Formats: sequence, C-alpha cells, structure tokens
Amino acid sequence: LLYCQRIGDLGLLQVGKGCQFLQALHLVDCSSIGDEAMCGIAAGCTNLKKLHIRRCYEIGNKGIIAVGENCKSLTDLSIRFCD
Repeated sequence: LLYCQRIGDLGLLQVGKGCQFLQALHLVDCSSIGDEAMCGIAAGCTNLKKLHIRRCYEIGNKGIIAVGENCKSLTDLSIRFCD
C-alpha cells in the first residue's frame, strides 16, 4: 500500500483475516494504519517474510512486537521514517 491515507486499521485487519499466505507487505505513507492493524497482520499472516514500513507514524512498539512474536518466517524487515 503506497500513499493510502484513507485505508486504516479496519481495512488492514481484513487483510490479516483473509490473507494467511501473504508473504510480503509494503506500507508507505499510510497515516491511518496503526498498532491495531499490525497486530491483526501479525496474527493472521504468520507466513510473512518481508515487511517494509515507511512513514506510518501510528505504528509503534505494540505492532512491531506482535510481528516479531508471530511472524517467525520474517527475514526482511525495514522500518524507516517512523517517529
């Protein structure tokens, strides 16, 4: 998702529920996506191998910790420009 400011936690929660085989996710400048969405992705997309997050200011420790605990196949993580 690139520059999708109108897609928020609810939308990404549905991705987490319906895309258990998702292996790569790029989030760039998605200001409405936060920890709740990342927790949903982490719980539902346990096959995730690549996660790139850039300029998503609402994602914090809680979301990243959930990814680390649930996505054991993750080999490529990039977090940039996130306050």
